[in-house]
Amino acid sequence: MDYRKLGLFVLFWLILAQTLSFERIAIGTLICVAVYLFNKDLQSFNQKNRNLALPNLNTKLKNEFNKTVLANSITLTPGTLTLDSTNDKLIIHCLDKEVAKGLENSKFEQMLLKKEELFND
Repeated sequence: MDYRKLGLFVLFWLILAQTLSFERIAIGTLICVAVYLFNKDLQSFNQKNRNLALPNLNTKLKNEFNKTVLANSITLTPGTLTLDSTNDKLIIHCLDKEVAKGLENSKFEQMLLKKEELFND
């Protein structure tokens, strides 16, 4: 058990409690221990367990609106976030490298390209 993290939880509880009494300190400490034990696995999630990717996606889209729609659709995909859109390049943060592989020439981008051709966007 990491007592430093547990101590931070208890300190945070004491700051929120505003008034101190034996009952508040005891109940707060018990709640902090329960929260710490419940979240122990999440706290141990470290860099070794991650399979992150930061791909650059080159798009053939010309219309800025269509690029924004593509960037937003990528962001709506669980585990992905579009960080930047510059010219014809999107920088994407992926929590899984497998998801990053499927971004290039996606079906949705192809649909937007067809839309651009049909409506001369």
